Amino acid sequence: MKIRKLEHSGIIIEDNGRAVIFDPIEIENSLPEYENIDAIIITHGHSDHLQMQDVVEVATHNPNAKILCPEDCLANFTNTNLNAEAVVPGQKLVVGDFNLTFFGGKHAQIFPGQEMCDNLGCIVNGIIANPGDSLDVPPLAVKVLCVALSAPWLKSHEAVEFINNVKPEVVIPIHDALVSRMGKEIYRNVLKKADREFRFLEPGQEFEF
Repeated sequence: MKIRKLEHSGIIIEDNGRAVIFDPIEIENSLPEYENIDAIIITHGHSDHLQMQDVVEVATHNPNAKILCPEDCLANFTNTNLNAEAVVPGQKLVVGDFNLTFFGGKHAQIFPGQEMCDNLGCIVNGIIANPGDSLDVPPLAVKVLCVALSAPWLKSHEAVEFINNVKPEVVIPIHDALVSRMGKEIYRNVLKKADREFRFLEPGQEFEF
């Protein structure tokens, strides 16, 4: 099983030649033309996670892939021929060889009192958890945890506390397109205060376990 970093919060998780992809967007680099995708998972509807043209591109190469998104994202797919369905926290699905467990509920709050959009966290095969834009603790113990590196809704000490609460074996920072190269190094050094193994991946790099 391996995880490949794309831009920002985009990741691909591969197992036995098949894959699920999270939040595929193009910022500076084109998306790889994968043809082994069983599920396209959109954690929430913010534009740094959902770009319709990029989802369409991935779906075109993978016409049988299911698009799984929060309920308040589903309207984006109403006038398309894409195979999209809404899922909710607590729901479990089997898509191809992947067991998907969804958790969370709402995007982390940016301003006090602000109404936030839906947000889906997802555990893949009981091993890897991606909480999306939240600090919602997965309902299962996981070996690998994806964590936002920098975001308007996040303080670094909160990310460290989140990692310590979840207690994964390996941490993979994502949500990193908002900071410069120097900024990445600063935030990465702060996250290391959580006593875990870190894999700092650039787009195109992967971690196999």
